[in-house]
Amino acid sequence: MTASEVLEKAKAANITLQTEGDDLVVTGPREAVVKFLPMFREQKPGLLALLQQQTLRCPACGSVGHTTPGAPGCDRREVVSARRYPAPLLWRASEEEWRAGAPQPPLVDDLF
Repeated sequence: MTASEVLEKAKAANITLQTEGDDLVVTGPREAVVKFLPMFREQKPGLLALLQQQTLRCPACGSVGHTTPGAPGCDRREVVSARRYPAPLLWRASEEEWRAGAPQPPLVDDLF
């Protein structure tokens, strides 16, 4: 089992791993920690490398170029919804339904 697999299984068991120098700090339910302890010891160098790599990343965008959200180069921009603007001319429902995110009403086949 690789270090990344051990880390994923530990997260699934509500175990958190942190680095403190060259040590692993393990917190979580006692039974789960005891169960995972041999795996942590076996994969300690890989786990330390993974956790140190994760701490060197920006928590907002995942970039390794910076560690502070909103720093220059951080690509965590606000997602702007088109629903903030007036409904398009082809919208077949009310303006309130547009802003609420309702789906487009179906076309009525009155012509045939």
